[in-house]
Amino acid sequence: MHGTLGLTHPDLLRRMEGLVTLINAMDSLSESVAVWLNIQDNQSYGITHRLHDDHPWPIAEQDAAYLRPKQGEKIVYRRGSLWADLRGTEMRLATANALVVWSRLPRSVRADLADKIPLGFALRKVGAKRQTDPPVFTAKVGEDGSPRLEAHLTSTLLVSGRPWARTQEVLDQVIVEHREPSPEALPSLSDWRETQSQPRLLWNM
Repeated sequence: MHGTLGLTHPDLLRRMEGLVTLINAMDSLSESVAVWLNIQDNQSYGITHRLHDDHPWPIAEQDAAYLRPKQGEKIVYRRGSLWADLRGTEMRLATANALVVWSRLPRSVRADLADKIPLGFALRKVGAKRQTDPPVFTAKVGEDGSPRLEAHLTSTLLVSGRPWARTQEVLDQVIVEHREPSPEALPSLSDWRETQSQPRLLWNM
C-alpha cells in the first residue's frame, strides 16, 4: 500500500521514527522539525506557531500526576499548532496540548508565552529536558479517503530534574513525506537510540 508522493507506509513509518528520534535527541519539537525540513523555525515565516486557547482538547487527568503540584500551585492548559509553507501551500505539521505548572516555568518560556507562542513549540535551549513515553503511531483516514500516518508523543518537561509541563503532541506525516534529510545533515543519534524503548504501532482505520 502506498501513501502520498509514492511513499509506501513502511517508508513513512521509517521516516516518522527517525523524526521522533531527532525530536527526543534535540529536546525540542519545533527545532527538530525545522532541521528535518531545512527551513527556518520562526514566528513570522518558515515554520510558524499558532496559539489556540478556545475549545481545548482535554488531557487525561492522570497526566497531572506527573507534575506533582504542591497545594495551591496553579496548573494551566495550553493548546497550539505548528505550520509551514510546503510545496506552495500552508500546511499544519503538528498540534500540541500541555498542562503547565505556572510557577515553575523557565524565564525564557514565560517570555515566549507572553508573545503568544504555543508552549509545545516555544522551547529553545533553556536547560529543559524531555522525558518522552514510547511513541504511538496511528493511521487515520484523510480527506481523500487514504490512510495518513500520525505520531503521538507524550512528554514530561523538566528543568533541573523538576517537572513543570506535561505535553501531548501529534505529528502529521506531511513533515516526513515532504523531505528526508541525509544522515550527514542530522545530529548523531546513535547514543540516544541505544537507550530507548521500541515504539508502539497502532493502525486504527
